[in-house]
Amino acid sequence: MKWIKYIEAAAFSLFIFAFSANAKDLLQRTDEEITKEVEQKIKGNLYYDVFDWITVETNNGAVTLKGYVNDPWDKGFFEKIAGKVEGVKSVTDEIEKVNGPDELRYNAARAIYGNSLFWKYGFMKDPPIHIIVNNNNVILKGEVSSQVEKGWASMLIERDTNAFKVQNSLTVNKS
Repeated sequence: MKWIKYIEAAAFSLFIFAFSANAKDLLQRTDEEITKEVEQKIKGNLYYDVFDWITVETNNGAVTLKGYVNDPWDKGFFEKIAGKVEGVKSVTDEIEKVNGPDELRYNAARAIYGNSLFWKYGFMKDPPIHIIVNNNNVILKGEVSSQVEKGWASMLIERDTNAFKVQNSLTVNKS
């Protein structure tokens, strides 16, 4: 009779173990959930500003960070933030450290956010127009409300700064 109790206990333990493994699989986060949380943690961070642009891709829990940062220490810092998110198995850092004159960077920000068309964006935590300065070239990243805003942003940089080239990668929000 004792051996029946051992078999029952072993079967019950095996059932609990199998259920735990299946429950863990059921509770695993989707790549979309991981991406969203990593983006929120990075873009909500004090060190992420208008001169940085980071995108997040997740594939089976493996996160890839791409984009640009102005300060060299931000690369590793944002990588650590991503690695602490539940469900992240690994982080690949493809963020590029850009080098450009601070004067150009600040003049570009003043040109855009000092213009009345863009005042509504200027006081947001994560303004929708990001200004990436690499050498003396300006890349505009982010999202605006209209084609007029998109075109006006480029024109302001070209007119009010000494940028060699302006690459306008802004997207227009259709909603």
